[in-house]
Amino acid sequence: MKMDRMLLRWKVVFTIAALAIPGLSLAAPKPPKNVISMPKARQVALKTVSGKITSGELEFENKLWIYSFDMSGKDGKNHEVNVDAMTGKVVSATIETPAMEAKEAKQDKAAAPSVATDQKK
Repeated sequence: MKMDRMLLRWKVVFTIAALAIPGLSLAAPKPPKNVISMPKARQVALKTVSGKITSGELEFENKLWIYSFDMSGKDGKNHEVNVDAMTGKVVSATIETPAMEAKEAKQDKAAAPSVATDQKK
């Protein structure tokens, strides 16, 4: 029993120390200075999906800085277009179901906040 408490204390001490050390933060790093502009990324997204952008944000996802745009397509479907913030190339373009949107919203809520947003409704 004493050994269990002692082990638990050391785990707590090491966890606190790891979180206090600079560079070991669990939050997204600051975006690099040489990202493309939000308007340029919007142009790329609009060339990819015909429709209207309802929201956009710069975020760090899967070790990559991306502009993520939610769009209402002219096809009546909800789309998400992700543009690489460094190169301006489309990383992904998907049609989102309500279930996918709910799952993403839950994940986003648990993650660190995005750096920049562009709400267009």
